[in-house]
Amino acid sequence: MLNEEMHRAIRLVVDVGIHAKGWTREQAIEYSHKHEARSEADVITEIERYMVIPGQALSYKIGQLKILELKEKAEKELGGNFDIREFHTQVLNSGSIPLILLEEKINRWIKITLADALIDAFYSFDAEHLMQALSNAPGSRPALLFYQKWAECGNYVVIDRHESYFKNDTLIICPVTVKDDLIGTLNIDFNVTDTFHISFQKGQIRSVSTSSNDPDLYYEAKEWVKQNRPDVITGPCEGIWEGGPSPCECVRAMVQGFSEFMKAKK
Repeated sequence: MLNEEMHRAIRLVVDVGIHAKGWTREQAIEYSHKHEARSEADVITEIERYMVIPGQALSYKIGQLKILELKEKAEKELGGNFDIREFHTQVLNSGSIPLILLEEKINRWIKITLADALIDAFYSFDAEHLMQALSNAPGSRPALLFYQKWAECGNYVVIDRHESYFKNDTLIICPVTVKDDLIGTLNIDFNVTDTFHISFQKGQIRSVSTSSNDPDLYYEAKEWVKQNRPDVITGPCEGIWEGGPSPCECVRAMVQGFSEFMKAKK
């Protein structure tokens, strides 16, 4: 290992010496032969290659250092979500590209990985797990933790995890289609897609909001419950989004209300 590092260091000196300092072929051969235990034939072969490919040894080392730098960054920012195999795939699967583009690619991969890990945490229905994913987004914790409990008590089941994508450089969109008790009570052939809007600053998740494509019948049923079952709104669902009763009590009451709504429609 040490011999290989010495060899790479000598290559840097020789590459710069030939193409920036005006070294002759013989000077480069002498320097290499003096500082590492390689046969003269091997040294000559390498020196003649460096002579006809300016910057070859230098670019090799710069590439190595950049990849190691990106690996260290990914390990630090992803923590337990870092996968060395996936990192290698990201580095290799685009072929030979400029280092600036590789860095951009790895930075985007880190963000997508963090976003996907947050979605995993949400649907794990483990509040501690979600808290960790939101460690740098304290302003988003109350609403998202509440919605996580609502989803758990509403028996949300993921049926389609769509691919996350960038809306812009700082915003990732994560659509997830779910089956749940409320929509199930309406007896329609439809599953809601929850969309997570995950904002980044300096490579970290800073805010998360959600939106849903609930059908018109959902809003009709919700309004019916308000008008015909006000006890649900003033009881288990009163102030639930402002730290009121448990979302479990509310979602169960709403399921019952939706069921009554469907009977009234018949």
